Amino acid sequence: MSTPNNPRLCRFGGCRSYGKMDGYCLIHIKDAAKTAPPTTPLVAPVITPSLQPLRIASPPPLVAPLVMSPRAPATMQITQLPPVNNGRWQCFVPQCSTLAALGLPFCPEHEHATLTVDIKPRRKRKSPKPNQTPRARQRLAPESCEELYRQQLDVSEHAQILATLART
Repeated sequence: MSTPNNPRLCRFGGCRSYGKMDGYCLIHIKDAAKTAPPTTPLVAPVITPSLQPLRIASPPPLVAPLVMSPRAPATMQITQLPPVNNGRWQCFVPQCSTLAALGLPFCPEHEHATLTVDIKPRRKRKSPKPNQTPRARQRLAPESCEELYRQQLDVSEHAQILATLART
């Protein structure tokens, strides 16, 4: 247990809270209690006679075991973020405009939130086939270009262009 003079961080991986109970923060102490092996007392318990009549304890209710499907998880938790040019990310909590702690997705106010990313497989878009060439217009021979260009111009416009070319 941490003392006020010697505060320690939570023993749970990646948690930045102070460990208040057996080295764990108040959020992770429940998880630690679930995973910790039961301890057997070294000293035999002392039984004192009671004035109340004995009651037989009822057995715990039967709970069907939780069957996990073999599917892959749909989301993955993100604990670290890559660095950005300005040095800080903005907090990922909606409507929070505070800068996040360095390398973390949340500001100190929301440090216990979790950021998950959807990792479901997506349909791939069809890419162009390698044997297809882009369609380009055929190049015209210079003679046909000249003829086509003449057809699009008035006689006066064509005369102006020829006069300009002759002057240069």
